[in-house]
Amino acid sequence: MNPEITANPSPTRGFFVAVAIEEFLAIGFGGTSMDRIAEVATVSKKTIYGHFRGKEELFQAIGDTVIERVREMELRTDRKWSPVNRSPHRSHRKLPSRRPCRCS
Repeated sequence: MNPEITANPSPTRGFFVAVAIEEFLAIGFGGTSMDRIAEVATVSKKTIYGHFRGKEELFQAIGDTVIERVREMELRTDRKWSPVNRSPHRSHRKLPSRRPCRCS
């Protein structure tokens, strides 16, 4: 089980998202219920519904969390991610280039 999913005396949205990620990965969206998430989180469904209107909103929160983590990773990287740096051709990575590329 994910270390983020341990007994949590004060459950937060992030805790429920972590529990939901594990359940959706193990059982799938259709097989996972709010009852199951509450059971794994050891809280009542009412507690989860205090944070999310339903399973769909909880699933959307997972997507938002993933996007947020990717953005954080982008900010921590020292490498500049420009189209030039992603080019498969070495000659395209050096700017300015004095010779035209003969890749084509």
